[in-house]
Amino acid sequence: MSEAEFDKFGQHFSKLFEQSNLPGPDYFEFWKMMETLESHLPDEKARLSVVYATLSVQGLTKDKLLESAAQYKLIVEQDRNQFDKAVADKASEEIQGRQQQLADMEKQIADNTALIQQLTQEITAAQSKAAELKTEVTEHERKIAGNRQGYQVASEAMINKIITDIQKIQTSL
Repeated sequence: MSEAEFDKFGQHFSKLFEQSNLPGPDYFEFWKMMETLESHLPDEKARLSVVYATLSVQGLTKDKLLESAAQYKLIVEQDRNQFDKAVADKASEEIQGRQQQLADMEKQIADNTALIQQLTQEITAAQSKAAELKTEVTEHERKIAGNRQGYQVASEAMINKIITDIQKIQTSL
């Protein structure tokens, strides 16, 4: 997966979290502050303590942090399910229809081969269209597979990050 694809899905999760942001300080604010302070405070354990201390002043508790992290994990899992369904629908729409067109064209090519010289131009056009459809099918399969893989890697990374953060919160705070 390219860095651009990973960034695209990272932005997707940021937007998803912003839209799902729970009231008051919670895992979302904790996660954003951890990311923001990473370049300034590379020691993750120290960063965990600083971010937690800062947000605890605003009412964040360890229990609320863990509960909200679990809620965001569910949000990502639900989003992944919706994404998987959308990819399957898109594959059905984009590929199966073209595959049927391809099969129809190939039948037309076989039928027209038996016809007289007048039909040669129609056969050539159908062969060209069939090759074009094969290319489109391959391209759409590649794009869909790339997006599926990119999303899977990004969603797994996000879930692993949340799980790791939960473990760190549980052991460090």
